Amino acid sequence: EEYAIVSVGGRDAMHCVSTEIPVNFKAKKNGEYMLCVETANSQLSTVNYLHLIDNLTGANIDLLQTPSYTFTAKTTDYASRFKLVFNAQQGGAEADDNFAFISNGEIIISGEGTLQVIDALGRILFTKEITTANCQLPTSNYKPGVYVLRLVNGQNVKTQKIVIR
Repeated sequence: EEYAIVSVGGRDAMHCVSTEIPVNFKAKKNGEYMLCVETANSQLSTVNYLHLIDNLTGANIDLLQTPSYTFTAKTTDYASRFKLVFNAQQGGAEADDNFAFISNGEIIISGEGTLQVIDALGRILFTKEITTANCQLPTSNYKPGVYVLRLVNGQNVKTQKIVIR
């Protein structure tokens, strides 16, 4: 089926330094799929940086150079597998990049290293060594509230706040 983004938070969103949009995709059957983008005759025609990130494989596709992405998907893949990043600084601060998001009651972690979940009082509630590009943690283990995720990989330390409702 074909889908399109109709609105992305208005005109000002296209002028942000960095904007990310989650792209939900649910495979109806296991197989090969293709995502395509057309920038002609749209507000996206003014974007100078448009990348599709595959959170499952880590693939980073420059959609302005290659306007389609073919991938294999399973019916069990999480729906928020992709995200669009546009008008981002290519040499930007990677430490500020989001590495986690919540989808269907699970925290999806993109990255490798030692993950810590820290509550609002600064207590480390959970520590896990992540050795694959993606990891899923159920949110049912946590009460509603604000948490900080810290992902440490050598000298690279990323932190991100998440809210569990």
